This record gives sequence, structure tokens and C-alpha cells, in this order.
Amino acid sequence: MKENLIVRTTELALKLISEYLEPGDTALDGTMGNGSDTLALADMVGIGEGKGTVYAFDIQQKALDNTSELLRKNHYECYVVKDRNRSIENLLQDDDGKILLFLESHENLGIHVKKPLDGAIFNLGYLPGEEREIVTKPDSTVAALEQTEALLKAGGIMVVVIYSGHAGGAEEKAAVLEHLAALPASTFHANLITAVNQPPDAPAIALVTRKK
Repeated sequence: MKENLIVRTTELALKLISEYLEPGDTALDGTMGNGSDTLALADMVGIGEGKGTVYAFDIQQKALDNTSELLRKNHYECYVVKDRNRSIENLLQDDDGKILLFLESHENLGIHVKKPLDGAIFNLGYLPGEEREIVTKPDSTVAALEQTEALLKAGGIMVVVIYSGHAGGAEEKAAVLEHLAALPASTFHANLITAVNQPPDAPAIALVTRKK
């Protein structure tokens, strides 16, 4: 029996971005969490074959620890960057096959990510399995999306999984959708996948592709 992706939001999001990525590409995980998206991106861009680059961001040490452990269990080496003043140029001189993890808010990703992106994914909300006091916020999330959009290559994609069932989630969803609706149609194409027969706070997936 085939997997029912329509009821598995995170898997559907990864399936969508996988259609845009191939070995040698550059990808971003704007919300590292427990590392499942970072690992999936690493597979997609060919890190195991010495190809591609993955950048991943989170503000929580627990997220960084969980992600680095998951990557190492899957035989991937990663580079942890905890100091925003540390130059990573030496890591990127030979930039194939690198996974870079940043203990940093995604609103500052533009400080570190200089390479054009083929794909990016965000899973908004809180760290699964942990307390819900630490959540993504409207202002920092929109700032991260703006920087990601500026880095997207023509034909690249940004996938944003939106959860609005936690405190502040509805406000963040509204801010994200307002931002995406205002993107210039001549440059971007933005879609929203949302359930029509589920509660209003059911997860939704926003998709943004760059036309030129």
C-alpha cells in the first residue's frame, strides 16, 4: 500500500522539495528541529557522494545536538558553527559534501549563507518532543523568508510548513501568508496547500518558486 502523503504534512513537504533538488545542489533547512529535514536534504543533494551543500539553523542547543547525532548515525559528517563571527570561508573553499549547522536564529541566515539556493524548507512552530514555550515568531520568520527568497535561484523552491495550533501560531500564519501574498507575481509564484475539511489550525504548506 502506498504511503498516504496527504495526511502526513512533513513527508509531503519533503516529497515536494525532493522534486526540485538533485546531487550537487545547495539547500537550506531554516528550522533544524530534530534533524529529519536536514538529513533528508543531505540525501537529496548528494552529501554522501561528496556533492552539494546543506545549511541548517536553530536557536536551541538541543536541536543542534539532536541533528548532529542523527547525521552521524547516518554516517554524515557535519560542521557546527556556534560563533557568528567565525569565518566559514575555509569550509567552503571546497564546498562539495558539506553540512553546516548553525546555533543561530533563521532571521540571521543571510549573514552566513552566500551561495544561491536550489531549495529551502521551514517547519515552523516548536521543537517536537520539547516544551512549547520556545516557538518561531512572526517577525523573525518573515525576515528569514525574505532572505531565503533573495537567495533562491530561478526555478528554486521554498517550502514552508505552517503550524498554527500553538500559542502565537495563528499570528505567525497570518504574517507568513500576508508576506507571501505580497510577493511580486512577475518574480515569484506562491501556492498554499491547506485542508478544507479539517480544523482551522490544521497544518498547511506554503510553496514559493522563483521564476527569474
